[in-house]
Amino acid sequence: MRTRLAVAGIALAGVALLGAGGTYAAFTDTESAAPVLVQGGTLDLTLGTQAGADLAPVTFANMVPGAAPTAGTYVPSQNFSYVRLTNDGTLPGRARWSSRGVSELENRCLPPERTAGDTSCGNGNRGGELGDQLRLSFSLMPGADCTGQPGVVPPESFPPTDNRGFRDIKPGGAGPALVLAPGASRCVRVDVYFPSTPANNLAQGDSSTFQLSFRLDQTT
Repeated sequence: MRTRLAVAGIALAGVALLGAGGTYAAFTDTESAAPVLVQGGTLDLTLGTQAGADLAPVTFANMVPGAAPTAGTYVPSQNFSYVRLTNDGTLPGRARWSSRGVSELENRCLPPERTAGDTSCGNGNRGGELGDQLRLSFSLMPGADCTGQPGVVPPESFPPTDNRGFRDIKPGGAGPALVLAPGASRCVRVDVYFPSTPANNLAQGDSSTFQLSFRLDQTT
């Protein structure tokens, strides 16, 4: 009789130990949410003409010295082109421009050039002086279709054939920079001036090519 009680006691102790060890499981319920999509925003600048077509190379022929804009007035140059800037991205961007020199072409020395002291006649197709005298003016047009009277922007005091870093496009040449919202377009008028100075005889018959670049920088 004592032996049976001892055995039963051992069995009961074993049941208690199993319960304390946590071998049974509580109820649980798991649900999954909808998939999470993460997509980066975009800045996509496209360049076009006044009519909206793709921008093609621009040529100004037979340039002659002429007037440049002064404070309080806007005197358009004889040589200008419109550039339509469009933000095809999903983020707003600050519009900027830069110029990069490509080449200066002498195209032979004319008698007035020699009289003015041109010494680059023997440098093949290099050594022209036109690019050193050119000046640029960037005017933001008030109308999205490139119409209206732009703000006064004096021409930049550097030749476009110099390498220059990106700078803001500003209405009237001052104030906050132009910011293009997603899907927005604005027109910039690029005037190329050949200032009226006696030194311009050095550039008779010369030619110059340079590259304009435009960029959008994220603003938010």
